[in-house]
Amino acid sequence: MEAQLITNQLNSQTLQSYSNADIQDQLISIFQEIKMLTGAILHSGEDLLLQVKVLSKFIMSHPQFTGLTTNEIRHAFYLNCQGEYDHVYRHYNKELNAEFIGDVLLAYLKYKNIVQKRIIGTVKAIIDPSEGKPIVMPTEQEIRDCIQQDYEILKKGTIDLIFFAWSKYKLLRRYRVVSIQSREYWWKLYYYAMEQREMYGRRPLSRLDEWEREKVVEVAKIYKAYRDHGHIPFTEHLTIVNLIRKNLYLTFLKEMAAQGINDIFNEILFYEE
Repeated sequence: MEAQLITNQLNSQTLQSYSNADIQDQLISIFQEIKMLTGAILHSGEDLLLQVKVLSKFIMSHPQFTGLTTNEIRHAFYLNCQGEYDHVYRHYNKELNAEFIGDVLLAYLKYKNIVQKRIIGTVKAIIDPSEGKPIVMPTEQEIRDCIQQDYEILKKGTIDLIFFAWSKYKLLRRYRVVSIQSREYWWKLYYYAMEQREMYGRRPLSRLDEWEREKVVEVAKIYKAYRDHGHIPFTEHLTIVNLIRKNLYLTFLKEMAAQGINDIFNEILFYEE
């Protein structure tokens, strides 16, 4: 479920990113799919146009609804039918209306928030394991397998699903396929990563949940202070350095794709430092 939720956020546009004309086309398509899925009633002719106009106005008036992608909206109704929410909203042989759509989308937003917190908790547990628990270091082969898995994800165009880890970068440094060529090159990478972070702090807050909104606001404050006083906090410096490593790692994967490589560690000969 987690993977599908993330994929739906990445493989289609949010409603607010469409033009007014395209929004209606997208919603008509979604309403037709809901009709087939739930047995809800869609009118025809002029009544259909009025129904779509009212329902579209209702959806577009809610800032959290407009921040959903079209695939998320579709999937929300499938999750409802599958009983993934606290309550199953049934609408067989009833006119498709704002109450039903609102109930399902609000249930999806609650579900999405729970799933995202679970994902964040899992990532935090990996990054900062609890005291007293033995830390099991991955073997070299396991790291290579993870890199190959990331490569398959990148080739599918879902780069945002790649979870960066220091161990992957460290192994590629050891193999001498990722390197910092000079001090000048390092600063070029550093300033580029700073620009990425500053752009992150400019994300529109209306599309974000509370947890993400707090992060974006904090980053915006850091870079406003930097523009005013030229100072970067040490914690932000560490974040920038980690982003440099991630950028180099992704560049390596992109270079492999450009060369038509399929199996990185069987097709490429590496030399260790």
